[in-house]
Amino acid sequence: MYVFDLTATQKSKVWVEKHKININAVGLALSMIMSEIHPSTKIHHIKLKLQILYNKTESEYFFKTNKIKLCEKPYYKDTLSISCKHKEIFDHLLHEFRHWMQAKIFKDNANEIKYTDEDVLLNTNAYYRNRLEIDARKFVRRYLSKFTKYYKVFLKLFVNN
Repeated sequence: MYVFDLTATQKSKVWVEKHKININAVGLALSMIMSEIHPSTKIHHIKLKLQILYNKTESEYFFKTNKIKLCEKPYYKDTLSISCKHKEIFDHLLHEFRHWMQAKIFKDNANEIKYTDEDVLLNTNAYYRNRLEIDARKFVRRYLSKFTKYYKVFLKLFVNN
């Protein structure tokens, strides 16, 4: 079983609190998703770091690291409810988490990324049709709802204690 200990960088803790995200519940929800799709009899304790990219519009993951970087506002409107914001935040988180899985679990090579930051911003075919990006988008579509349910269950555990 993979057990994720998710922590935020010092500067990112303010953002996490502002968005009313329980980082421990997120780590446990990631652990549950991982146990479903990649079961293991051995216990793997993984420390993941969450960093918020202030004044950025895209989230990112650098292959072979244990750091997931989320853009400051993955949602489109500041007026969205907190649950709608959580959905968009978790969408970005799961997308970048899938890239972590590609690098660390599946041992995919970063050389497969043949697109630029400009390709990402313009959503060119080089980015959109990249095998790793297609896989990450499918992963989010498949697991976002389940991840959110796990998060809410674990959140109740932390709130009640």
